[in-house]
Amino acid sequence: MIDPDLARLVVTVLSPVLFGVGVAGVFARRSSLAMLAAIQVMVLAAVLTFVGFDLDSSTSGGQGFGVTLVLLLAGQAVIATALLVARVRIAARKESSLPW
Repeated sequence: MIDPDLARLVVTVLSPVLFGVGVAGVFARRSSLAMLAAIQVMVLAAVLTFVGFDLDSSTSGGQGFGVTLVLLLAGQAVIATALLVARVRIAARKESSLPW
């Protein structure tokens, strides 16, 4: 069994670091796909926080919310990737440079 105090310590250190990496990735990148990946890192930092603080409680509210967020994140990734592919195809038809 994982020690709840150690889990809280890991979550309180790792989650803000991951969120900061995501924010830096959003501001540092110009590629739409890289920005999407950075936003996903930020959302996964929030999921880590919910699940990590729910380890020692008797209910599984944080884990359920975390699973819901991961499923929404997967759907967002699919939709965003489809939109990026559509933008590339439109740019290829116009024989211009890529739109990003």
